[in-house]
Amino acid sequence: MFEVEVKVKVDDIEAFKAKINDLKCNFDEPLVQTDRIFVENGVKGFNIPFGSPVLRIRTENNKSIFTYKQKTNDIRGTIEHETVIDNFEEMISILTLLGFKEHVTVNKKRVYAKYDNFNICIDDVELLGSFVEIEIMANEDEKEEKYNNILAFIKTLGLNEENIVKYKYDEMVYNIVNNTK
Repeated sequence: MFEVEVKVKVDDIEAFKAKINDLKCNFDEPLVQTDRIFVENGVKGFNIPFGSPVLRIRTENNKSIFTYKQKTNDIRGTIEHETVIDNFEEMISILTLLGFKEHVTVNKKRVYAKYDNFNICIDDVELLGSFVEIEIMANEDEKEEKYNNILAFIKTLGLNEENIVKYKYDEMVYNIVNNTK
């Protein structure tokens, strides 16, 4: 499965929330998430070759989830697999023994909403500001169609395509923290 997502920088998050309320979407309770990102030893910056894994341990509400993401050359999505972790510290030891290093930590407050098949994430990311992510899971043959569906949905929400962000939070935070780009 592929996670197809579009991320948009939003200056007026309250106006966006009002639009979502107009769609009769219900918001979940806000979550505080800490994402610890791991890459293979030897990786410098975010020059991660296509096909290489990026590993994440997300902690929210005293629960940890391990995510394997494989970077593709397709801007519409990445390969993704997840599982719950019972022992956070042991997982970090395993990743270290497998040759991975912690690369960056991203802290954010997230609110989820759902509309039709779309997952809507409203994020306040430390060091970066406010964003909206629209996500949907797809099979290989559905990626293009799902991506175009998200773009059409973004327009109905009054979001500007010019504000689409092509970088992941971890890369943007890494660049700020390390004064690159």
